[in-house]
Amino acid sequence: MTRIILPCKDFVRAKTRLAGVLAAHERRSLMQAMVEDVLTVIAGHPGISEVVLVSDDPAAALLAEKYCVRHLDESKFACRGLNGVVEATRAELKREGPGRLLVLHGDVPAITADEINMVIAIRPGSYADVVMVPDRNRLGTNGLLLDASRTFSFCYGENSFDLHRKQAPAACILELPGLSLDVDCPMDLLDLMSYLQKIPQLAPHSRQLLMGTSLGSRLQAVLASQFEQDIAGRGEY
Repeated sequence: MTRIILPCKDFVRAKTRLAGVLAAHERRSLMQAMVEDVLTVIAGHPGISEVVLVSDDPAAALLAEKYCVRHLDESKFACRGLNGVVEATRAELKREGPGRLLVLHGDVPAITADEINMVIAIRPGSYADVVMVPDRNRLGTNGLLLDASRTFSFCYGENSFDLHRKQAPAACILELPGLSLDVDCPMDLLDLMSYLQKIPQLAPHSRQLLMGTSLGSRLQAVLASQFEQDIAGRGEY
């Protein structure tokens, strides 16, 4: 049995590093679109027994109802920060019964069902009891699969991939193009739009927002300009 923990910060407070290119209400729209794309893939996935959306965002309960997943309001936990929330959720699920947990995040809209299959196909006792999917720079941990009862300290934040790998040196590391593509900074958005142009069936909600609206047109122009300035600043343009 594999359950997914999907922690999501309040959508208004999410993605502050995009403030230079998106207003607060636009960041909220983007975050919700990305979360919906992730939920579209994982909700009802035949290899997943339950999805637990952990968020105090006002829209979270409605999203959980829409996608038929479980919602936990993170305010119920006496903790702060992503690591505390994930650990508190893990503890609650562990009390409910044994099984494996897959921790994902809401900013990986290009994730696919095949990638989920590849992660959960790694069985305990084969050669790894932990599976990790790093981001493209091998700094963050975009996917983390482990047994709910395994001794493990979540270290999300700067260089989380190395910190997690030190705790599980024999972990299976999977490089997955969709799951590794998270959105933190403006250039990530440019990479996401380029990726979605190549694979049109992915991330319909994010695609519509980024490519089918005036917001998307403006954003592409701003990002292209920033990219050219960055290249010029490095003497490569």
